[in-house]
Amino acid sequence: MKDWSLSYSILRFWVRLAHRIFYRQVIIEGRENIPKNAAVIFAANHQCAMMDPLAIILTTKRQTVFLARADIFVGQFTLKLFRFVKMLPIYRIQDGRDAFQKNEATFKEVNDILLNNSTLGIFPEGTHHGERYLLPLKKGIARIAFSTMEATNWDLDLKIVPVGIYYENYYNWKTALHVRYGKAISVKDYRQACQTQSNDAIIQLRNAVKAAILPLVIQINNLKYNELYENLRVFYRPDMLQKMALENTESNRFKADKQLIEKLDTAAKKDETLLENLSAKAKAYLALREKMHLTEAVLSSKFPNFFGILSRIFALIVLFPLFCYGYILNILPYEIPNAINRKYIEDPQFYSSIKLAISFVSFPVFYLLLIFIASFFVPQAVYLIAFAISLPLSAEITYWYSVSYKNTKQQLHLLKQKKNSAAAFRQLMEKRRDLAEKLSKNVFPKA
Repeated sequence: MKDWSLSYSILRFWVRLAHRIFYRQVIIEGRENIPKNAAVIFAANHQCAMMDPLAIILTTKRQTVFLARADIFVGQFTLKLFRFVKMLPIYRIQDGRDAFQKNEATFKEVNDILLNNSTLGIFPEGTHHGERYLLPLKKGIARIAFSTMEATNWDLDLKIVPVGIYYENYYNWKTALHVRYGKAISVKDYRQACQTQSNDAIIQLRNAVKAAILPLVIQINNLKYNELYENLRVFYRPDMLQKMALENTESNRFKADKQLIEKLDTAAKKDETLLENLSAKAKAYLALREKMHLTEAVLSSKFPNFFGILSRIFALIVLFPLFCYGYILNILPYEIPNAINRKYIEDPQFYSSIKLAISFVSFPVFYLLLIFIASFFVPQAVYLIAFAISLPLSAEITYWYSVSYKNTKQQLHLLKQKKNSAAAFRQLMEKRRDLAEKLSKNVFPKA
């Protein structure tokens, strides 16, 4: 399929526009690892439901058809919608033996896709989850790859490209998205193993795919201390960046997080009590921090300057009318997806997908309604056009005003706590320094 279908062209245009609005920054690495003229299977980690295939569509020019759990294909409308966005259902054994047999039709379509040197997207964990570690991979990706190769007597140049998808935040607007493409795995290299011991070859290829994905994602192996690792990577990130002599960029934060986790794992193997001790110190620090209603962001940043805060307060006062204008015009379409998520969506990993999809309907519809109403009161075309342009701009201004307001409020609260709760604040900072010193001493011992 060298030429894009109309539906895929529309989808990719929508995805590019939506992600430009939804994310603050999209970082793409390793795109040169994607073969241009070979059949390709993208093998990606799966953490954020429908946002994951959209991330691949956004960051590669190859038209990709995705396999997805069949239980999300509920009803004819949903089936047609997912077909439109190039998704095929894959049935699992837990869906029932009769349902499982329906995979034959899907596998035939998959073979046709790959035999045409096109691209397939698979999430080999088999399910999504909102934790920063890779689940055990299913064997399906290897079975699909080998069955396709056997259909061509191993003449097809089929590559598996590992993909790591990382979200700065799973749910919020204006955060960062990272998509990393690793070195391609040639399925032809497994021909002899597959023809002699097919089951062993399936395991070998599955393990190779996992090994290729791991360097592209944040991987927390010690799940007993998963929460500790999550807290420490954010807490110690500024120190890690400094130790690694890296600038504070989105890409470098990912590198710093990965190295801290690797160093922690190494240190924990030498000292079995280390993680338990760190966990106790982290819990004491975090409990006091939450009690004082302070965030890690404000504590890790440069101590607020009174005159700097004063200037920001002045700016907030001056811009308040613009905030009110944007808030009144945008609050309803903004809150519609949030209300739907709260009432109807049980799985939080679908929140971003719902928010993105519904917002791209609710905002335009609401804007058109406002423009229609305004046309009765503003007959001059130039003013009506200016009003229409102001609608999306006001949404951006309102969002950034809200962020600035929260940051300024947090800085004022920090100064207040330092003055009015001096003893508790000193205790908090002591616990913070103690935790940082414990990390530095045990994870980065001096030679």
